[in-house]
Amino acid sequence: MERIMNLAELNRVANAMVAPGRDILAADESSGTIKKRFEAIGVESSEDKRRDYRELLFRSTGMASVSGVILFDETIRQQADDGTALGELLAKRGMIPGIKVDKGTKALAGAAGELITEGLDGLRERLAEYRGLGARFAKCRAVITIGSGIPTSYCIDTNAHALARYAALCQEAGLVPIVEVGEVKQIAFRPWAEATMPRRWCSGKVLVSDGKWRPVTGSRFNRRITAMTEMMVDGPAAGHDRLKTKADPRG
Repeated sequence: MERIMNLAELNRVANAMVAPGRDILAADESSGTIKKRFEAIGVESSEDKRRDYRELLFRSTGMASVSGVILFDETIRQQADDGTALGELLAKRGMIPGIKVDKGTKALAGAAGELITEGLDGLRERLAEYRGLGARFAKCRAVITIGSGIPTSYCIDTNAHALARYAALCQEAGLVPIVEVGEVKQIAFRPWAEATMPRRWCSGKVLVSDGKWRPVTGSRFNRRITAMTEMMVDGPAAGHDRLKTKADPRG
């Protein structure tokens, strides 16, 4: 595929996503998730009703403080009542359309109780299609289980590698990647995540901290995520015996 990455454009989108006083809306509920929410209020979860609900949301006055909207695959392909694509509707109202690209989590083979995020297969082609549908950023989420003896380095390395491949493919396709790391709360733990860029591209990084988003340019962490990438562990996990190594005896 022809490379269409434009670093200046990626940086512009990343900064617009985290503009002061504006937030990113996650409207990327899967069909199964939104079905449960509709059933709770006695509404049938048909494709038309899901479209109507999201169009109503996107046209509401409260969306003025939203900088970008993460969409589900079904939603980015839908049109409003007047025939306008929902992604185009968002753009016309000053919001950046985004797309959730992961396909959920599955059990990680050889690692009891741990998970791996799926969705890399065919991602290059899907990203090209999503960009054509108006998406300018994407989101992928890894889930790390915190508990007795876990996470293992195998789980962390495997998920980090998958997230790095996702981020590189996004940038290649001209989309800003959001990398999200969540946790299964077997113990109290505050997640943190960075959407990082390969070193040679050195900008367009978005930091997620305490639910707030901000761009970080010129960071030494603007590079491809690998098993050797430097990281900081914070919260109750910091200093735990299981995190202490010869390289970092403080854990």
